[in-house]
Amino acid sequence: MTRNVTVPISGEAIALVPAGEPRGAFVYEKGRRTDTPRTNAQGQPLYAFDALAQLNGADLGTVRVSSPAEVLPTTGFGTVLVGEGAGLLTVRNTDGFDLAVSVQLDGVNPTTTSARRRGE
Repeated sequence: MTRNVTVPISGEAIALVPAGEPRGAFVYEKGRRTDTPRTNAQGQPLYAFDALAQLNGADLGTVRVSSPAEVLPTTGFGTVLVGEGAGLLTVRNTDGFDLAVSVQLDGVNPTTTSARRRGE
């Protein structure tokens, strides 16, 4: 039985409202955290944060986002973060009933919700 499904996405297709600050992401082995930082394909360390997310306008709920961004851009009211470059969306079956969604992005950029509606 497949427990994980990972699909490539365009980073620009995802909109995020962060629910916390990025923290270092680490490799897990046999369910235990190691001291080894997670890295992307370019070898950059990844930082993770939780966010409310939409993919192509469809609500994903709260997802775990990882990117090389150690500090998120400052955003004001009505501003969301949009992914940058290529991304990976992973859906995991955590206990037979619940699904966990995570997204790995090359980066994030702020944009206003009105600009996003106009396709900018």
